Amino acid sequence: MKKSYILLALVVMMTITGCDFFRKLAGRPTSAEIEVKRQEMVADLEAKAARQKAIEDSLALVARNEADSIEACRYIQENKIRIYTAASLGGIVYDEYEEMVVDPPLDVTFDGGNYRVIVGSFKEKRNADRKRTEIGTVKDEFWAHHVVFRNGMIAVATEPHDKIQGAVSGIRFLKGCGVCPEDVWILKIK
Repeated sequence: MKKSYILLALVVMMTITGCDFFRKLAGRPTSAEIEVKRQEMVADLEAKAARQKAIEDSLALVARNEADSIEACRYIQENKIRIYTAASLGGIVYDEYEEMVVDPPLDVTFDGGNYRVIVGSFKEKRNADRKRTEIGTVKDEFWAHHVVFRNGMIAVATEPHDKIQGAVSGIRFLKGCGVCPEDVWILKIK
């Protein structure tokens, strides 16, 4: 009879406390501890998957940018578009775009774009003004601006682009509008 009481007591204890009681007695983790560990493992796997996805997205972006750069260079070569650095032209004295963005403040921000599409370069300001007005009416009045070089030439440029692909897009836009001159060129600021 004592054996049945002991067996009955064990059955009652198991029903009340579950397997966790025996796991604790054996020095094993309880179901709550197992669940916490499982959640930690799931969170770790999700974090690793997110890192892997970010790496894959970054690599895809690099590949896209590389392909765009190659395509832009091919376009420049096929259309025989020249690229000049500001230093090779004696340097820039004044860039009107920077002035327009800073004073008075506009809704646009100057991003320090390294490339400008040059639609004409003139010795006389009135000719540069005429070209600026012609090009400026295509998009908006702030799009075309003057860049004055140390050699006295005044270039009519479009807004800055950070990448060469942006400059090529600008040329394509001008060609699509029918206002892109045959002798269009790209100015590399730095």
